Amino acid sequence: MEKEIPKEIREFPKEEMNAFNKLMVKFFDKAVKNYELGEYFRYCAELDLKNAKILKKEGGKESLPQVVYLIQQSVEKFAKSYALIMGAVNKNKLRYTKKGEKGIGHISAKSFVYILRQKDLNDSIDSLKKMSPFLMSEKEHKSFSENINLKEEEENLNELILKKEGTLKKLSLKKVLDTYDKNRKNIKIYASSRHFERDLKGVFKSFWKPLVNFVFSKQRINSQRKIFVLQLNVLGLIFPLAFLTYFYESNTRYPNLLKKQLSPKDFMDRRKSIVKESERILERLENLNSDSKDLYSVIKSFYKLDSVKREKAYNLFIGEEKNN
Repeated sequence: MEKEIPKEIREFPKEEMNAFNKLMVKFFDKAVKNYELGEYFRYCAELDLKNAKILKKEGGKESLPQVVYLIQQSVEKFAKSYALIMGAVNKNKLRYTKKGEKGIGHISAKSFVYILRQKDLNDSIDSLKKMSPFLMSEKEHKSFSENINLKEEEENLNELILKKEGTLKKLSLKKVLDTYDKNRKNIKIYASSRHFERDLKGVFKSFWKPLVNFVFSKQRINSQRKIFVLQLNVLGLIFPLAFLTYFYESNTRYPNLLKKQLSPKDFMDRRKSIVKESERILERLENLNSDSKDLYSVIKSFYKLDSVKREKAYNLFIGEEKNN
């Protein structure tokens, strides 16, 4: 005799979950369609990272401004790659446009403004808010519903960008890196444990059978782990670094004749935060690059499918597999 289905599963808003799932598929489809350009930006970020490491090791203090510049460039390209994979931008929004509307350009922090601005992302958050009473405790549901406001977050990020170096330089790179190290260790331990699979199944417990079989195959669990680790590492590292490094794009290369801002010579001082922490930043970007390659391998597996097989995979992902 089959066990009675618990009330919270019987009453789970499956229509909302189906709508949410379709939004997730739209996100993934954008990632697949942006795969080539996103991968190219990741590759270029990797080259900047490699050259920064070589220059840091073999160059003298006169090379430090260029090391900082290459760090900024690597972070910028990782951020743009992530924005592409999230479907937040196309190639026209990666640079300043001719029609007056500014794209990301060198302001890598704007990548996250574009991500928050997406209608699909806002719609998915609304769906999650409707489902959250069934997925989390009452206290967690209340906190999630009241505190997650993407429009407000977008405005806050824009305000932070406008303040530029005057405010941002006061933030501690050391604290950012310390927090990232701690979180990355905990994330990897959790993602590699049985608890991850158990919790993942708990979230998807009301899904119908075809989807459960697909999502919880060994291959899919490993893919979910890769995506889970990368997403949190991006938020934990590239997000703050995008805000803490974007203004180094010009002052590491050009003398400032007005003496009101930093100039290349200022980066020859090894006590300066960005210089002092450069070794740690480079090491952490190596970690991020490794995780990014893992994510792109998942996306590439869909990218290589023809349109018919890809549609079938998407339908299976949202539980609408059709018997032919």
